Amino acid sequence: MKTSEQIDKLAEALAAAQGEFEEAVMTGKNPHFNSKYAKQGDIKKATKVALSKYGLAFIQSPSAREGRAVVISRIIHKSGQWIEDELSLKPERGDTPQAIGSAITYARRYQKAAMLDVEGEEDDDGEAAEGRGGKSQQQGKKQDQGRQSKHNQEEKKKDERVTFDPSAKNQADFLKNVLNSMGIGEKYEQVSVMLKGRVLDDLNIVLKTLKDKEEAAALELNI
Repeated sequence: MKTSEQIDKLAEALAAAQGEFEEAVMTGKNPHFNSKYAKQGDIKKATKVALSKYGLAFIQSPSAREGRAVVISRIIHKSGQWIEDELSLKPERGDTPQAIGSAITYARRYQKAAMLDVEGEEDDDGEAAEGRGGKSQQQGKKQDQGRQSKHNQEEKKKDERVTFDPSAKNQADFLKNVLNSMGIGEKYEQVSVMLKGRVLDDLNIVLKTLKDKEEAAALELNI
């Protein structure tokens, strides 16, 4: 960040103006993330009255440099004092004019919001004021809660899984009984080695497979 030699008057005016900035209502929509954001016009609408009141102006100079989008932004006070910062972005889809233009638009918006310290609130079309909350906001919260609940359930299932341990008498007896009922009790040692350390879900799957092959020559268990 660069500044003029003195910024005392600018700092005093900017502090006063920030105290009167409005929240930037988010009218921009991002279809990829189903979210909203404050557009350049939203930020201007939220700040222009207070900036003008305290003798402040905000200007930006966009350009392209070595395939990157560059935006230089400056806050100027009527006294001549100023603060300046530069933001350089590499376009996501190459250095075509369209890509650079898109990156410049993005840079202008984010740099202005950052330098003026403007935060936005999602445009819910007045629903929050009525105590109902925005429909899209409610749906987003429900989706987040649903994903978190599903994740917690999956983690709980992982914690509750028990692996097969031949040294555990109840598990060993269970496997022996199953194999005896299939007429292949003599294969216990081979099968227990194969199944050691597997979760019981996998054990049930393997046993079901063996049972399905009970009448087949594969019953010899080439382990």
